[in-house]
Amino acid sequence: MMEPTAQLVAVPMADLQQLITSAASPWMSIDKAAAYCDVSRDSIEKAITSGKLTAHRLVKGRVLIDRRELDSVIRSSTATPRTGRGRGVKIGNRDVTSIATAGVQIRQSKQGT
Repeated sequence: MMEPTAQLVAVPMADLQQLITSAASPWMSIDKAAAYCDVSRDSIEKAITSGKLTAHRLVKGRVLIDRRELDSVIRSSTATPRTGRGRGVKIGNRDVTSIATAGVQIRQSKQGT
């Protein structure tokens, strides 16, 4: 049986220092919170506006987000990911689930099928 071996990876010192600093601090800016969650800045601002997240303003122009609160909001999220592409389309009185299906149904109705 082979023993697992550790691999060393070269990481730039600036990246390593930033990682250590960000992990130690429970506070982050809106931009860092957006990057942390892999969402847009607008999504974080909407969460603040809707009251899901609390914005802490220590000085004018500087907004901080509590990482623990952000983690809690992410864990408690009940939204399910969208499936499929696009939005529903209505043709006449029928709802069609995709634009591709709508195009097929339009062509069929023009052909008299």
